[in-house]
Parts: sequence; structure tokens; C-alpha cells
Amino acid sequence: MERDTFDAAIDEILAFTSGDIRLALRAILIESVLLEEKLRQIHAASFNGNSTEEDNSLH
Repeated sequence: MERDTFDAAIDEILAFTSGDIRLALRAILIESVLLEEKLRQIHAASFNGNSTEEDNSLH
């Protein structure tokens, strides 16, 4: 049976943080906030009709 992609990501994060759950959660929270801000920037740019190469990096 294949390992679930999410389980593999969790294992990777825990290995990166030496098993420190609090540090792992903090890293995930920071990444989530940064991605949410990036999404807001992309949405604002598309709403205003602006398009840059950086904005198209998700396509």
C-alpha cells in the first residue's frame, strides 16, 4: 500500500524540525500565512487587470 502524500509531507516536516511538534506547527502556520498573502496579491492584481510574470508563476 502506498503512503499517503500528506503522511509523507508530515514525516518530512517532522524530520526537518527534529520531531519538535510545536516547531513543525509553527513552520506550517508561517507557510500558510505567506501563501495566503501571495494569493491575496495575485487576486488583487488580477482584479485590477494587472498581470506580471511573477503572478503567472502558478499557472
